[in-house]
Amino acid sequence: MQEVFERIAEDLQVLADPVRLGIVQYVLERKRAAAEEIYQGLPLTQAAVDAHLEQLVAGGMLSAIQEEEAVFYEVANERLIQAVQVLFRRSV
Repeated sequence: MQEVFERIAEDLQVLADPVRLGIVQYVLERKRAAAEEIYQGLPLTQAAVDAHLEQLVAGGMLSAIQEEEAVFYEVANERLIQAVQVLFRRSV
């Protein structure tokens, strides 16, 4: 059981940032989002957004798909979808 708690805690650490939560919600709403769309939707530099995207991919929350010159992001973790939906329902 301890392993389960540790895995959940790791997932929550990846999501424990307002910018990363916003990125995840944005991708969830669209099912798939181009990096350029995400950059335009946030008041941060491209480098800062890239750093957040890298953390989300490394944490297994999002997957990055390279298509020609564009990078697209999709949710890679079904548990994440459920958890974020519950969190947003409780907050709205």
